[in-house]
Amino acid sequence: MTPRILIIDDERSIREVFAVLLGERGYLVEAAENGRRGLEKARAFGPDVVLLDMNLPDIPGLEVLAGLRGSPDEPGIIIVTAFGTIRNAVEATRLGASAYLEKPVDNEELLLNVSRILEVRSLRHEVQTLRSELTSRYRFSSIVGTSARMNSVFQLMEKISRVEGTVLVTGESGTGKELVARAVHFASPRKDGPFVVVNCGAVPRDLIESEFFGHVKGAFTDARSDKTGKFEQANTGTIFLDEVGELSQDAQVKLLRALGEREITRVGGTRTVPIDVRSRPRWPPGTSARTSISGWPSCPCACRRSGSGRRTSPCWSSTSSASTPASWPRASSASRRAPSIAWPPTPGRGTSASSRTSSTRPWSWPRASG
Repeated sequence: MTPRILIIDDERSIREVFAVLLGERGYLVEAAENGRRGLEKARAFGPDVVLLDMNLPDIPGLEVLAGLRGSPDEPGIIIVTAFGTIRNAVEATRLGASAYLEKPVDNEELLLNVSRILEVRSLRHEVQTLRSELTSRYRFSSIVGTSARMNSVFQLMEKISRVEGTVLVTGESGTGKELVARAVHFASPRKDGPFVVVNCGAVPRDLIESEFFGHVKGAFTDARSDKTGKFEQANTGTIFLDEVGELSQDAQVKLLRALGEREITRVGGTRTVPIDVRSRPRWPPGTSARTSISGWPSCPCACRRSGSGRRTSPCWSSTSSASTPASWPRASSASRRAPSIAWPPTPGRGTSASSRTSSTRPWSWPRASG
């Protein structure tokens, strides 16, 4: 689609010069001689970039700028004026102007600013499209399940997506634990934040703290520069701790403290770094869970296969080809179970006696077996 550029300037010669310059570069150009006409053309024309004069005969340029910023698809705005002041430049920038140029305008500088704004808009639209595709891919309706117990899992997922707190997801391999975590993330207020996956079982024991919390330069022999840990990377989003039960007790205690205190300290550093993450730890089957909240039980769902590998009762799948029933490993006598979800309250916040277990730390994670 050809980029559209709107010129709003009361000087006819300026409008004509800009129109010729931009038209030769392949842009679609429209012009308006005053602020009201410019706002009308902006609504009808839908420009990607607006060249706006500050001194218009009917409406001040800053008011036109504010009106353009209120449109559904806001264009990039370049202020062009012969009466530039620092105060006007600051105010225009505060209202959302992308650039501020003084007349007479250098043609190359103008074209460079137009090109930069169009590139930023293109990247912004691409990000919005990718986010929309991700949200569509991982929404609850993309998960197929027909049993009563799977319906209870869906209901629980919908509830926990609207509230803050650490979510525990357990289940056998291939039952869709990460799919559940992603679906909850993209249905939550944190959907615009990052979703960071950490394979806890693959993290070397000596690098656990560096991997999760980061380190500063010189903290150890190979620390040649500062490193951001997984918790900082997941800030304002969700961190998915895959197979967290594989970590040692000492490592689990450190993770619990980070989640409880909402702050971390990099290895070798002295400054605490605040974090805002929601965690979804995943535990292997057979691990004893100490995390629960009364009234929200786990929801397992059995699904067996015949000797030919065909499912005998619908239970769990995804619309993606990687998770279709045909691609599942064959199960002989053991039943497949849907992911089980437990949602503990945030440590120290709103934990009632009825929701606590007998553990001395009712909100902590299950103890690793062995």
